[in-house]
Amino acid sequence: MMKDSESFAAKQAALSKDMSVILGTPPDRDIHKLFVEESENFRARQDELFRDLNKSEYVPPVIEPVPPTHNPLQDINVSLEMDKEDVRHVLQALAKMTDMNLLIHPRVLKDPPYISVSFRNVDAATVFKEILELADLHGVIQDNVLRVDLYQEATLDLGFLETQITSSFSVGGDVLGSANAGDASGGQLTGSFNLNGQAGSVTNPYDAIETVVTNVMSTSGDTGGGQSVSVNRMTGTMFLRARPSAVRNITKLVDRYKEVLGRQVLIETRVMEVTLSDQYRAGVDWYFLRNNLATSRGVSMTIPQPWETATTVGTTTQVADTDLNFGSKGQINSEVNFASLSIPAITSNPAGLALAIGGKYGLAAVDLLKQFGDVQVLSNPSVRARHGMPAMISVGTSKAYVSETTVTTTGGTTTTTDYEVTTNTVFDGLMIGVVPFIRDDGKIQLTINPIKSDVSAASLELTTIGTTQLSLPQVDLKEMSTVLEVNNKDTVLLGGLIDKYKATTKTGVPVLSELPIIGRAFSTDSESESTRELVIMIRATIL
Repeated sequence: MMKDSESFAAKQAALSKDMSVILGTPPDRDIHKLFVEESENFRARQDELFRDLNKSEYVPPVIEPVPPTHNPLQDINVSLEMDKEDVRHVLQALAKMTDMNLLIHPRVLKDPPYISVSFRNVDAATVFKEILELADLHGVIQDNVLRVDLYQEATLDLGFLETQITSSFSVGGDVLGSANAGDASGGQLTGSFNLNGQAGSVTNPYDAIETVVTNVMSTSGDTGGGQSVSVNRMTGTMFLRARPSAVRNITKLVDRYKEVLGRQVLIETRVMEVTLSDQYRAGVDWYFLRNNLATSRGVSMTIPQPWETATTVGTTTQVADTDLNFGSKGQINSEVNFASLSIPAITSNPAGLALAIGGKYGLAAVDLLKQFGDVQVLSNPSVRARHGMPAMISVGTSKAYVSETTVTTTGGTTTTTDYEVTTNTVFDGLMIGVVPFIRDDGKIQLTINPIKSDVSAASLELTTIGTTQLSLPQVDLKEMSTVLEVNNKDTVLLGGLIDKYKATTKTGVPVLSELPIIGRAFSTDSESESTRELVIMIRATIL
């Protein structure tokens, strides 16, 4: 034990000696003490640096007080009464009574309006303001001078982000495929159905506000031709020169426009796939789902059949809540807050359904879906959208395929063959287009267009046609279009997009079934057909 202690002390002394040589310190100087001193010096320099930084703190600039502007007319009371008199004469009389100077722009002299006024012991500032508003003139007081003009100039702050978004949808297509009925003289057998729509043809806020402002100025009744409007989209400002009444109306319109466009909504989606059980191969029973959702929350009611109380609104048929048969309490629980059950009319896909339910019972609806089959959540995307601006949610894969192959052969002493291949892409997945419209009462109108496409992987393989090879993608397309009105934080369930798919299951003896050639004798392939329904849950929350 003593030997180990002596060995450790010898190693420590040798280490101290080596460090003294490296640092250039005398042999009798304690290395540990030297490190402590250097650490304290470093901390002292760090503290000094912090003190210097604190000395240079930001000092806000001193705001000079702005002296109040004094209106000399406020101290003078006048009495003025004139009937059907030229506004110039009324202003001259006011200037004389207040001992003020008067300047009237020549534009006012061309066609001066006639007014009737009657003031008794009213301050001259109010009289001047009312005369200008009555005659639709603009006036200011500068250096003891009343200046009156026909037009008012104003600069308005818009603050919009210039965007250009166009949203359109198309549902349907050629139903019969233009089949020939015999020879050319027999004509063709054709049939088609299309549902087309466009949400917001002009979504550029500057184009929209400029059009509205121009219309307001054109209806102001001015014939002098001196009105003008100029929009600077880089700075987000609008310059106006117009009659004072038009400037007031345009200012209110711009403020309202900014307030509405500033509204935003959070759109949360949950895409689910329900593998239907044998009992519900026809799809989710939405009446049964809604009735059970209500009874599970303490409400007893039955859902009427759609042909009993249906009213057609646009492209949807709505079943009103007033037709519900309430329980013994005589009233529905307000917390459930059903909006409406919308069933597409004859002009759309009869399989598509939309159910709007109260905000906090969305998860309960998901749980109730499990009784119709196995529920699998595919994705949970969310997006923010502004009022009237289209939003797109896309979940899937873009798959490339060969759409065109060009073969060019050049002859001569040496034959050269060039191949030019053109590729395109096809989308495999789900796209949801949503356009929100947020009303003043807190209700939200949603234009919803879900499109589900399934691309057959085998169809993307190259197919030989003549001497070229192409891909002929086969796409299974399901789409729906609906317009709903919901409350804030309500949840919308969209369903009815049903398809069938086949699954091949291979079973066999382990190891032996994997052998080449003879492996098939020890294995079997079984096919099963299942029915799936795509259910989309959308929740809209005003921010």
